[in-house]
Amino acid sequence: PERLTYISGFSDESGGSARAPFPGNFPLRVQNTLTFEERAGKTTITLHSLPHDASDEERLFFEGMFASMTGGFSGTFEQLDAYLATINAA
Repeated sequence: PERLTYISGFSDESGGSARAPFPGNFPLRVQNTLTFEERAGKTTITLHSLPHDASDEERLFFEGMFASMTGGFSGTFEQLDAYLATINAA
């Protein structure tokens, strides 16, 4: 597969949609698209995220969160990279 697209969001204890657990007007739903591209024998993953069905206020808040989200996802991808190194070594 070259691409994976999904909608994500926060949920309450019952699995229903909920606002983010931090202050601000973060969108209820975000469309994420992961693309996978082989480069020099390695797979590069690129993530693009956009507010889904969001108000103008939610879009602006989302855009203001880019630096924070970049840091968070960078850490997540670093953990994935470390995990994949352990299973490739086995």
